[in-house]
Amino acid sequence: MYTYENKIRTRLYLTFLVWTSVLHPVAYAPSSHKRLHPEHSLLHPQPNDLNLWNLDGTARFRDGVLNLVPSKTYKTGLAWSGIPVDYCNWEVNIKFSIQSDSYYPGDGWAMFYTEEPITKRVDNPSMTTMGGPDDYKGLAIIYDSYDNNYKADGYFPRVYPVLLNGDYKQRHYDNGFNQRPYSCYYDCTNDQCHLRFEYWNRTIWMASMRWNGEVVCYHYSYNVALPPGGYFSFTALNDYYYETVDIIEFKVEEILDGTECFERDGQKPKWDHYTY
Repeated sequence: MYTYENKIRTRLYLTFLVWTSVLHPVAYAPSSHKRLHPEHSLLHPQPNDLNLWNLDGTARFRDGVLNLVPSKTYKTGLAWSGIPVDYCNWEVNIKFSIQSDSYYPGDGWAMFYTEEPITKRVDNPSMTTMGGPDDYKGLAIIYDSYDNNYKADGYFPRVYPVLLNGDYKQRHYDNGFNQRPYSCYYDCTNDQCHLRFEYWNRTIWMASMRWNGEVVCYHYSYNVALPPGGYFSFTALNDYYYETVDIIEFKVEEILDGTECFERDGQKPKWDHYTY
């Protein structure tokens, strides 16, 4: 149960996190007590059981990485894990590469943690979240290469999380402008980068980093409901413009010293929107 004591502890930790991130630009984890879950991970360069992942569209494994889309127009790739996450607090580290010689890169990619596995790609750019559904129930971490809103929210590429509970659809036409808690400019075109995301004690924390660990931007939201039993998946979409998207490594770890699975108002955990 998420108690008042846990809330105070979380806020103190977040205050410490902000100040240490300002004074020393590296990403801090809430705990060093973690357990690797290889059944949900794609480790590099170690061998992986690729039979645990399902592929659709242009997604394929090549040279030890997951290639979601090649540098060609109108391509969609999907990869999903069929094994549910049976733990409550977790951290993911995503190392990825974006390569493009297009005038604009596009369109982007996303990692999902959803109540049901995403098993079908969506090719229509106006009805998709980077090749995935726009009516998902859960979390999407989106690397958005192309601005659909004509710089109304800053320069692109940008990275941002979106949480949906099934009542609304992801808005592609304005980059989910009012559906996301934050976004930041994060250009990894023709480069390799590193995203770190933690869900710990009903708080999400995300750091967008360079390959060497330098933090470009970070964000947190608390009072977030992401219950166990969800599924991880990746999607990517090329429309008129194009880029190659490679997931070099996807490392999933359980955070062992988090609270037990929460209850809210005496009910079982449920998907929810973010709140500050």
